[in-house]
Amino acid sequence: MPVPRTVAGGLVLIVERRDGETSFRIMLRLPFLPRNSSFTWQLAYVALSLYHKLFYRITVEGKEHVPMHGPAVLASNHTSGHDIVILGCSSPRQIFFMAKQELFEKNPIVSEFFRRAGVFPVRRGKSDRKAIAHALKLLRDGCMLGMFPEGKRFPALSEGKTGVVRLALKAQAPIVPVAIIGARDINHRRRTRRWHRDRVLVRYGAPIQVEDDSARSRDIDDAYTHAQELTTRMMKAIAEMLPPEMRGLYA
Repeated sequence: MPVPRTVAGGLVLIVERRDGETSFRIMLRLPFLPRNSSFTWQLAYVALSLYHKLFYRITVEGKEHVPMHGPAVLASNHTSGHDIVILGCSSPRQIFFMAKQELFEKNPIVSEFFRRAGVFPVRRGKSDRKAIAHALKLLRDGCMLGMFPEGKRFPALSEGKTGVVRLALKAQAPIVPVAIIGARDINHRRRTRRWHRDRVLVRYGAPIQVEDDSARSRDIDDAYTHAQELTTRMMKAIAEMLPPEMRGLYA
């Protein structure tokens, strides 16, 4: 069983003994940090939160809908490259994200930082079984995933893919719909003359429970139909939290 030892202030040393071997982990334990998160995630959280407080004004609604324990999937609309950072800064617990493989091939230091912070690669445009297996393992270990069911960025909601729902069904994890509003308007080039803070709103919706529903899916056709139905339900839940001009196909 891990033994926490306070070193100084909010710095905590976690000592874990397993199979005769002792391992050590360092983490920060401060009231404003996400719970049960890695040290690298906490460092990134502090740095990015400070950055966002300087340049963005993030308002969070419905944070109480995020489960503080056990597996969960955050399913969000995707309008900007800032979305991952915005979600990470607004969540009360650590989020594990998939990111395109190319980001892990440019710089080994950045790649290692991503991995330690809980970001893992996925090959886009084809079924990446390794990434899917890793995502499923994280959920079964009680972690929370952050995913964008549209697959890529759109200014208004586009068709949701069934991958998020399929993972949630396999892991029996609730899906938390998320709406990010204002991220697409973030543009540093507009700050050439006057400093200002962009406004971003993050809304968390009530979790969609999939445990009871999944039992109805007996064969391949039923499973596909069921996944489609749940995906539509998930996308409509996201749309309801967005302004009319961002609801797209789910208006």
